Amino acid sequence: MVPVTPAWVNILADAGWPTDLVVLDFESYFDSAYSLKKLSTIEYVTDPRWEELGLAVVRMPGAYPHSPLQGSFWVGHKRAKLYIDWLRSTYGPNLEGCTVVGHNLAFDGCVLARHHDLIPRYMIDTLGLARHVNPHIRNDLANLCKRYGLKEKGDTSQFAGLHWTGELGPPVWDEDGEVHQEVRRKGMDPQTRLDLCAYAKNDAEREFELFTILLPMLSRPSFELEIMRHTLGLFLDPCIGVDFDLGGSLIAQMDARVDEILDEVRWVLYVR
Repeated sequence: MVPVTPAWVNILADAGWPTDLVVLDFESYFDSAYSLKKLSTIEYVTDPRWEELGLAVVRMPGAYPHSPLQGSFWVGHKRAKLYIDWLRSTYGPNLEGCTVVGHNLAFDGCVLARHHDLIPRYMIDTLGLARHVNPHIRNDLANLCKRYGLKEKGDTSQFAGLHWTGELGPPVWDEDGEVHQEVRRKGMDPQTRLDLCAYAKNDAEREFELFTILLPMLSRPSFELEIMRHTLGLFLDPCIGVDFDLGGSLIAQMDARVDEILDEVRWVLYVR
């Protein structure tokens, strides 16, 4: 008996999107002062403290949509870059031959754009899909897994403040420009590294499952997917620049003109 083609394959094909899926989920260093709870996405990703711990991946070819669901984890920026380079050689420089899936792609897409010089042509955010279904409830990955009866998302608290290795961190400079100290970073032990790999792969696998559940809930996929892609693109590749120096000068000129006008009418205010 020939397996039935999953709905997501037909939906992507009808919308003119690639049916080869690549789920990407970056893991990064965080601590009590440096996290997405303390900083905006762009501030966090471009901060000097940024450390790419690795990249979790699930590939599901559209021609073989019943392949076993198996995630992989590529440790650190260099190995993640090697894998992304392989994806580019397979699917094109902007991954135009596949559909990239992730949860909160504003983050993972920002990592791709800022640290791998890549903005995929076709992107689907499961967070966006979930908000389309119901924007009035919490749509983080943990809650979505519970809501749709999927395997539980793991806990990240055990990785807080831990680097992949315990090598020396960047030097700390004093007011005289001299090296004050070199801080040895707290690295992960072997078991914690294994735990991180398992945690990251589980996230990527659950994101794929959510994709297959939520995509069929779109009412007009060919239209809505392009709107999602366009919206992500506005954040990942902004085309509006702000000249802060010119803005400051204009504000000063406006303030000066307001003061001039007030001086001209001040006598009216005194009379009253």
